[in-house]
Amino acid sequence: NLLHRAYDSEMTTNNYFLKVQTTLPADSSEQIYLQEKEIQKLSVAKTESDQEREVRDAFIIACYTALRISDIQQLNKATVRKGVISLYQKKTKELVEIPILKEIAPLIEHYQQIGFPVIDKVKANKIIKVLAARCGINEAVSRKEYRGGETTIVTIPKYELISFHTARRSCVTNLYKRGYPINYVMSLSGHRSFQAFQRYMRASSKELMTDFVRLLKKEKAILA
Repeated sequence: NLLHRAYDSEMTTNNYFLKVQTTLPADSSEQIYLQEKEIQKLSVAKTESDQEREVRDAFIIACYTALRISDIQQLNKATVRKGVISLYQKKTKELVEIPILKEIAPLIEHYQQIGFPVIDKVKANKIIKVLAARCGINEAVSRKEYRGGETTIVTIPKYELISFHTARRSCVTNLYKRGYPINYVMSLSGHRSFQAFQRYMRASSKELMTDFVRLLKKEKAILA
């Protein structure tokens, strides 16, 4: 950053910033997503309180709707009819209509009857990490971080990186991997540009190619 360049160029002798610098991700786009098999594991994770169960269910709903937590918190204001959730997004103030996928249909029906839980963001992000650890989502994940002015590679269990924003990113990535057209997925997530959409796509090239080959075989476009 600017302070490091000035210090290294001997434009200043003040190195106090080296003592107070916090640890930061080197690339904010280095974010994880959950594969559908991991989401399934989380959906049946053991819960030890009503709060844990509500957070788990809200997270699973987010994984199949791409809703931000601010919109998950206002689902009681949404209109749910004929297999579609309609609500005005809190961030964009725009109306979105989200199809209710079969994976979350029972949850939506359940909470329609008793009211959707209004969860606290900070508490929910802590709880979802606990639940993910409990059900074994602990794959080792490596990422770059700034430590004392140097870039290092650290390895941590995947559950430590999970937050409600992971659910939105997972939805976008998994629907794209299923083979749905990009414009449909962008309409669901509310992305206005392909560049913004790309930043949410976390699947590796190898994953995408494997899914592409599977789709081509299904369509008999290539030899099995």
